[in-house]
Amino acid sequence: MLLAFGVVVGGCDGGAVESRLSSDPSDARLVTEDLDRFWTAYDAAVAAPGREAQIDAFQTLYLDPGTPGLQDFVERRIRSATRLRDAVFARRAYFDAIRPEVEAVAEGAVVDEVRASFDALDRLYPDALFADVYFLIGRMSTGGTVGPSGLLIGTEFFASSADTPTHELTPWEQVAIRPSTLLPAIVAHELAHIQQAGPGETLLEQALREGAADFVGEMISGQNFNAHLHAFADTLEAELWAEFEAEMLGTDVSRWLYNGNDAPPGRPADLGYYVGYKICEHYYATAPDPQRALDEIVAMENPLRLLEASGYAEQFALRGDGGSR
Repeated sequence: MLLAFGVVVGGCDGGAVESRLSSDPSDARLVTEDLDRFWTAYDAAVAAPGREAQIDAFQTLYLDPGTPGLQDFVERRIRSATRLRDAVFARRAYFDAIRPEVEAVAEGAVVDEVRASFDALDRLYPDALFADVYFLIGRMSTGGTVGPSGLLIGTEFFASSADTPTHELTPWEQVAIRPSTLLPAIVAHELAHIQQAGPGETLLEQALREGAADFVGEMISGQNFNAHLHAFADTLEAELWAEFEAEMLGTDVSRWLYNGNDAPPGRPADLGYYVGYKICEHYYATAPDPQRALDEIVAMENPLRLLEASGYAEQFALRGDGGSR
């Protein structure tokens, strides 16, 4: 059943959005047509005689005829044909290399896995809502977000292989790119955001909503596109918690979230996702009623109450690791 427009849901990057939602996962469309338009524009831009003609190719062949999802992505991430052209042309070797993987997505290579994730959430969380998914190409600014039209996926982040050239990419981009096999994981993460209340203001609220999206997304897709954070942080969990706890009620998230190009030396960006995930994992594992705990994790209506109920901080005090309030 399709629900009315104007339902407010939480976006992954802190903004509330409106979306057309359905309680039936089969109503959600998986839209890939913008990918073909991108390569048409790309080929025309490569053959164009100069920068202005290249910009025009992206504008007229990709952005102007794009789907509602692409229009949302332009507003939120791409911003302009000029920015898109400059980002793409600065990474020509990368975009040339990922083309076969992106074209495979356009041919439906991940559709069955994404559908399976939607069905899994429907079984686990009866109140789940579903939105259309748009597979798009952006300017290497985000792997996924939510807009009025639905879930917006930056497919250029999910098309790499072991031999993909990365010398043109920024250090953060080199870490952030993933193989196309992880596309279902980012879709599942963004789908989890659709279920949540507003994004919140404090570091704790935002980290728990991101961590919950990773936790639920992993549960329904079998994958976590932030697995590299766990590889880094699992042996430092108590130390990271002590740092996080000291800052969590403030609104400065710059050391923990959305800091791809500004991560502190010696640590990966977005460690707030890891902390949020671990709180959710602990809450679910220790809850007397796992279904109720899962419902609360999915909805994430009261992050502070969930943290307190989880007993996550207390485990470090009991082990002598510190970090308790």
